[in-house]
Amino acid sequence: MVLCETARGVERVAVCSAQAEALGIRARVPLAEAACGFATNDCKLQIEPYDPPADREALEKLAERCERFSPTVGVEPGERPEGLLLDIGRVAELFGGEADLAAQLAGDFARRGLAVRLGVADTIGAAWAAARYGSGEWEVGSGEDCKLKIENCQLQIEDEPPPRERGPRNPAPKFAIDNFQFSICNIPPGIHPTALRPVPVEALRLSSETLDVLHQLGIARIAQLEALPRGDLASRFGPDLLKRLDQAAGRLPEAIPGHRAGPEFQVEWSPEHPITRRETVRAALEQLIRDLCGQLVRHGRGAVQLECRLVCPPREPVRISVGLFKPSSEWKHLFGLVELKLERLRLPGPVAAAFVTAAATAPLVYEQQELFPASSPRPSPGGKGGHWQRRQLAGLVDRLSSRLGRRAVAGVRLLADAQPELAWRYDPMVGRPSRKAPRANRRPVRSRKRDRRHSPAALAPRPLRLRRRPVVLAATSVGPDRLGHDGCPVRFRFRGREHRVGRYWGPERIQTGWWRGWAVGRDYYRVETTTGQHYWVFRRLRDGKWFLQGVFE
Repeated sequence: MVLCETARGVERVAVCSAQAEALGIRARVPLAEAACGFATNDCKLQIEPYDPPADREALEKLAERCERFSPTVGVEPGERPEGLLLDIGRVAELFGGEADLAAQLAGDFARRGLAVRLGVADTIGAAWAAARYGSGEWEVGSGEDCKLKIENCQLQIEDEPPPRERGPRNPAPKFAIDNFQFSICNIPPGIHPTALRPVPVEALRLSSETLDVLHQLGIARIAQLEALPRGDLASRFGPDLLKRLDQAAGRLPEAIPGHRAGPEFQVEWSPEHPITRRETVRAALEQLIRDLCGQLVRHGRGAVQLECRLVCPPREPVRISVGLFKPSSEWKHLFGLVELKLERLRLPGPVAAAFVTAAATAPLVYEQQELFPASSPRPSPGGKGGHWQRRQLAGLVDRLSSRLGRRAVAGVRLLADAQPELAWRYDPMVGRPSRKAPRANRRPVRSRKRDRRHSPAALAPRPLRLRRRPVVLAATSVGPDRLGHDGCPVRFRFRGREHRVGRYWGPERIQTGWWRGWAVGRDYYRVETTTGQHYWVFRRLRDGKWFLQGVFE
């Protein structure tokens, strides 16, 4: 499997499976090159779009599961984290030592179908380097402040399978559990500065720009970097390079950022005795959400992600998570969404405590209240009744997402891509605050003539319905034009029927650059058949074949 992303108009590999790595495919290589690697080895390439927010959400779920191994668990900092950080210095003895703790941790991930790489060291930077570039030849140390780095290679979270019986523990650094290969690299305490000297400079968690310059200068190992004067490094690369170098060597402290940041808005309820009646739990949640909304209103915030936690000892706490399309502080609306999930929830035991947290918030945008929102039969979004219409839409999206799931209700996001089938994607509509600033804080943008020429209104009409994959047509076109290419089709066959073209508009040529790997060149036509139907068809330039891309309503 290969997860791809588009960067600067080129589709590149973002994450790849172990099978892809065995064939020599690495991250950041063009997708066309990866496809050629699979084709030469007679393998089928499975391509899916890369979703960084979904990866972070999966990592946060994994971090929550890892709390049974360490009280301090954090997601790797950065916009696109790839692993977890655990502080095991004071808890390893409770699991029989660092080796036993690592083996139990790897087995727990194996039972969930996840392949991980683990590194143990005195510092976060050294553990990060050991997880990615360790050879597994170092022995286990017993440092008091050892850090354990887990690099997750597959972020697909599925239902937990039934536990399997484990065989005898293998004391070797590399071992296999449930047919998943794991690598555990342990650096003994006190030797990490020496152990990191032969490691590549990529292990210092530097930016891609800094790494490019280092490679141009012929610096490939950390030992070569440490041999240079520190003053010259600071003046040439800035403070970040020395900061990462000192953090890995232990000369500069670094803390693990906990994945559970202190909640900004949280209320709790602790009855004198555990409660078994569902009506009492419902009433308690209603009051808690009222109190939470009071806090939000006083700070001018609205909840985007609401989480309820019901403590039912000795079982695991029951969690209810609700995402919203727009920030809201109306307790009736929030409680209604929680109630939709609560009525389908089965409590494993008496409730001893309840917590309600606004996990994600955003500023509330206040709009002028309308006295008669229903006076206009068809309110427009920007005119009279627009605020009422937006509130109704947000409420509908929230209720559907609460009932069907966050990913079941999605909106279309436009992408900057000339190829029509790649110029959009579906994104969940709830659970993420909007990045747009409030209307009052937005700065006006001056209109320019060149902006008008490249605006969507200046493009040819696009159909509302596009095929995920263009359909091959059996078409008959007119004679060649002055460039030697066939013109608009006279008739074509689609869905078992013969369609004759009465009028047409075009052609509109769409091409992609050579850097995309597979160049795409098409001549698009909007055709009207003699029966009044409108289609969007194109001719592929390299072989002259005709395809149907969409249907106009």
